[in-house]
Amino acid sequence: MYSMDDEFFEEIHKFPFPVQQMLIKEIDAVMDRLEKGKCVPGLTSIVYFTIDIYYHANTYFMKLFEENGFEIYEQRKLVIEEIPIQTDTEKKIENRRHIVNELTERMRNKYWSAEEMGASQAEIFVNKLEISLNSIINN
Repeated sequence: MYSMDDEFFEEIHKFPFPVQQMLIKEIDAVMDRLEKGKCVPGLTSIVYFTIDIYYHANTYFMKLFEENGFEIYEQRKLVIEEIPIQTDTEKKIENRRHIVNELTERMRNKYWSAEEMGASQAEIFVNKLEISLNSIINN
């Protein structure tokens, strides 16, 4: 299970309740994917994901309020976070990790499809998978 600091919730509570629900639902979906070892396309860190959601929701409501005659006063803070530069070796390692995650996810999807077709199909799939993986692992 993952945890979020109080500061994060203080920021989310600034939004109307329906937006809070949307933000939490989106963040929960991403965190569940990460916990399962799945990669999230285009996501470099959860920090940038939350900033992106915050920005889009904030922009939407500012436009909505302005269209309805409300004056908007906002305060912004600039937070600079240094992103470590990856070496070519680190990039290759990261790329291989994403490939393994993708292959694992595709294998799980195939398994669940076979399971839906019945126990005999699932058994055949598992036997083929075991033979294939044993030849790779034991090599």
